[in-house]
Amino acid sequence: MQSCVLQCSFQSGPDVVITWTQTAGHLPVHSFHSNKVQLLHQNLPFTNRTSLFKEQMSGGNASVQLTGVIVQDQGGYNCYTSTERRRRNSCQTASGRSSQ
Repeated sequence: MQSCVLQCSFQSGPDVVITWTQTAGHLPVHSFHSNKVQLLHQNLPFTNRTSLFKEQMSGGNASVQLTGVIVQDQGGYNCYTSTERRRRNSCQTASGRSSQ
């Protein structure tokens, strides 16, 4: 099964918010806030296929792993991060980062 890591980093701090969206259509891929994963509004094709590296979040890692990569996953992704101290946007793309 192919997987892909979409890289994103931020300056860690209290009250971390991480939101990943697919650029086309701004579709929700993965969300974290209030100290837990929030997947209520996750776009259905990503269900049970995304995860954060929670043990690395305190060090500023907001990367998300996408498993079971399919052709429809190609394209741009946006990572929005914020903390009580800082806000940041960064764009990522899935191409060329798959692993088995």
